[in-house]
Amino acid sequence: MNRAQFDWNEFSIGFWHPFGAHSHEGTKRILNRKQDEIKCNEWTLWSFRGRTEVTVQFWLNQLKGAKEVFALCSNSPSAVDPAVENNPPLCMNYRLLGEEVWKPIPDAVKVPHSFGKRPPKNPIASAFVVADVIESPQKEFDFTVSGYFKGSWRDQVLPRPEHLIRRGGAARLRSVVAVLRLKLPYVVWIKP
Repeated sequence: MNRAQFDWNEFSIGFWHPFGAHSHEGTKRILNRKQDEIKCNEWTLWSFRGRTEVTVQFWLNQLKGAKEVFALCSNSPSAVDPAVENNPPLCMNYRLLGEEVWKPIPDAVKVPHSFGKRPPKNPIASAFVVADVIESPQKEFDFTVSGYFKGSWRDQVLPRPEHLIRRGGAARLRSVVAVLRLKLPYVVWIKP
């Protein structure tokens, strides 16, 4: 997708995604790998911390009727890579909200995901379903937002971790290094 094809003045709701090095990969390498995966598979998965079914259902309800859904990836060069293991586990399966069956992640899509120092017995993370990765300068996002966290829409500085944002409010966007154009079902669960 070419940036010129979307008028950011039409942005109404999406996600804020803190973005830095992850699983021993730098940001540029992650962006390049994800763009290559989309070329091979038409979509990819972009992992983040696991969320509950209640949270994901709330997100999906809020996203109903949105023309397009994006995740704005912050430029966070001081972010600490959460990987503690030399070879973070590669997630091999994904599951949609409301389904019990885990599906195999396509071979062209690689999702290394660190589960931290004390991984749970049955590690599960969340992932955006991504149709396009747009490397983007900050100047395109000259609007304020409110973010949904701690149970309500707030107009303060956008914190970690991922959460919904909507146009309006008083929070200024921090620097954005990339934009993920999402596709239905927007969010899935993944596991090694």
